Amino acid sequence: MKTTKKAIAVMRSATANQAHQNTALLTQYECIEQYAKKQKIEIAAVIDNEQVYEGQVKTASKLMREAYDFCKNNPEVKHILVTDPTRISRDYDEYSNWKTFFKEIGVSIVAVNSSRQPVDGATEQFMASLMEVLSQYDSARRSEAVKRGLRLKKEQEAKK
Repeated sequence: MKTTKKAIAVMRSATANQAHQNTALLTQYECIEQYAKKQKIEIAAVIDNEQVYEGQVKTASKLMREAYDFCKNNPEVKHILVTDPTRISRDYDEYSNWKTFFKEIGVSIVAVNSSRQPVDGATEQFMASLMEVLSQYDSARRSEAVKRGLRLKKEQEAKK
């Protein structure tokens, strides 16, 4: 199959355990690969946080800087494929900044799990704002769950 479009796949797992088990990354890659085949896009490289350093996974920012360097050195790459915006950002400002940053070098960011790619303008702003609110809500819920778990562990240790 001859393709004319080239992209890189950027994948990120949330935790070192997920990265080590590779389940989250594999699922993301399968989704990206399926999209690329349908769109006749060649995946020129994969950038992910599979490698865990001192128990920590690479942040989305580090992955995106690697992606930027790759795109600058390989001008035939015109797209970054991600499963959804939360793999590369935590809020609208960060996502918007990445889109602008890559647009300057002629590279678009495509969230392949979106049933409809966002359009420029009001719809995109609305969707990005909604993503930000949901991401912040999810982050707050996870933070509270971790704090609750730590409190319970401390209480159990104190009883011993």
